[in-house]
Amino acid sequence: MSPKDRFWHGFVVLVLGHLAQVALFVIVAMLDKPGTGPLPNSFFVMIGFGLTQLLYVVPATLFFLVTKRWRAAGALFVGAVLTGLLNLVVWLLIASGGPLVP
Repeated sequence: MSPKDRFWHGFVVLVLGHLAQVALFVIVAMLDKPGTGPLPNSFFVMIGFGLTQLLYVVPATLFFLVTKRWRAAGALFVGAVLTGLLNLVVWLLIASGGPLVP
């Protein structure tokens, strides 16, 4: 194991990417004017949360694999799958009219 190959490096990259997405959501929500359409722009940002995750997960995973940081790549993959599953559950609750729908 290389000293640069740490399991938590993948999670750090994933968390930083998630924080950037949440910051984008907050900025769009603050700039959104009410009454400009049927759905706020921030709604569309959250729809793309799983899709935009691919924009930083795939390149970061490829970087870790090319530099032979297997543990970091594995952690990034596991974290991305868990995020995707959580995203799926939330969207299924929304689609079913569950407790997340006002």
